[in-house]
Amino acid sequence: MYKNFKIQFSYIFFIFYIVIINYLIDYSIAGELNIYQSQEYQNVNNEFINIELYSTNLDRIKQIFNNLDITYKSFKEIIINFKETEKLTILNSLENVKVNNEDNITKIYINLNYPVPYKLIKKELYNNLLTIKIPLNFKVINKIEFYDKKTNKIFAYLYNNYIVEKFNNKSNAINVIIFNFLVPYKVDFINLDKKNKLEYKYDSFYIAINGTYFARKDDKYFTVAGVVDDNNIISFPVEYRPNRGYFSILKDKDNKSFITIFDYLTNIRYEFIKLVNTTKKMYDIDILLQSGPLIYKDYSYVMDLDKEAFGEKGNNIIKEAARTLIVNTQDNTLNIISVIPYNYERNKGLNIYDIPNFLSNLYSNNLITNIKDVLNLDGGSSVNFYINSNLINSVYSNKINPYKSQNYLIFKTDIKDYYYKNSLTYYYYFPGVVDYFYNEKEIIKKKGKYFITFNNGITTFDKFIDF
Repeated sequence: MYKNFKIQFSYIFFIFYIVIINYLIDYSIAGELNIYQSQEYQNVNNEFINIELYSTNLDRIKQIFNNLDITYKSFKEIIINFKETEKLTILNSLENVKVNNEDNITKIYINLNYPVPYKLIKKELYNNLLTIKIPLNFKVINKIEFYDKKTNKIFAYLYNNYIVEKFNNKSNAINVIIFNFLVPYKVDFINLDKKNKLEYKYDSFYIAINGTYFARKDDKYFTVAGVVDDNNIISFPVEYRPNRGYFSILKDKDNKSFITIFDYLTNIRYEFIKLVNTTKKMYDIDILLQSGPLIYKDYSYVMDLDKEAFGEKGNNIIKEAARTLIVNTQDNTLNIISVIPYNYERNKGLNIYDIPNFLSNLYSNNLITNIKDVLNLDGGSSVNFYINSNLINSVYSNKINPYKSQNYLIFKTDIKDYYYKNSLTYYYYFPGVVDYFYNEKEIIKKKGKYFITFNNGITTFDKFIDF
């Protein structure tokens, strides 16, 4: 009995000893926290905010790695919490990163120029070093395919991309929409008395973009470029301007084939009328639209701002701005490209000299094929992109598109019933962001209002939508 009591007492003393030792041992992590900005070795255009946590306590650093707390306080602020890290030596070389170390918790506040999708934040653990990489240059590519319900065949596709990259040595966040038809379509031109949103009714599938340049006299807006729609002259080139670029879609009389032309348009009225009448004898002019500058023609870079008299300061040439481009590729396919600054910020987007590098970038990412011809349409706050009556908002923006134009190009088909699928690389929503592309089956009705469920990479939540 005495022996059993001795064993029990020894066991209790051992447990008590372990509890006391555990109480006395400080499990808070000690080591270095190093925060800096660097470029990726393989690609100097890829920059990261690097957060490195080093400690000799491997078990604790593994625990931090597995339970890492990364949240968004606001649309462009990331907060990272490291628990039990009060003994860290902190080295921070970035002004946009603040570190608060108190109550045994190290909090890192990162303010970004542009939102970074949660899934693009990388965390790595190698031996005793935990590294978190937040990219400052990246591409989020989302492809939407449109299908005819009758045939279940794809008839168009759209890339809706979020690109944060350096153009002209400036970091820029842009939404890039690339649209391509795989079936015949017809083009119409609409001009309005005022600069306004597009109100257009058509019972089959169509897209609409902003068109060419316009001006205002008193309270009335009018187009200031040569335009022909369905063989009819809508407006004439401005004679005091030189020959500016244009594109046209000409269809044969049997409407079985078409050709596209990118060239410079005469500014003399009688020459313009003669050109239209001569063309009509051989083709039906679906659309002819003058804009400019003409950037590529027959695979050659031809942009000459002096020749087209745009000037260095006019028409958002030097300043970064939203853009609309008509791009003809090697296979004679028209790509419609809209470039919209993130959150519709002024003096953001592309300047006219950025466009060749921008298009080369799209080509290298297999978003367009070999470029043959490129015409710049009206830009800036006129840039719009509609699918049917839906105005497409900028990806990851927390604002509704405020842009509007005086004239629009309508690309319309005969397809009445369609559906679409997302074929994606990344598809991710920030809190408070609603894009046009969601499935009606996902819509939830609560108390007379409509919601759709989104996942922000951390939690799932319901977002109110107009429906």
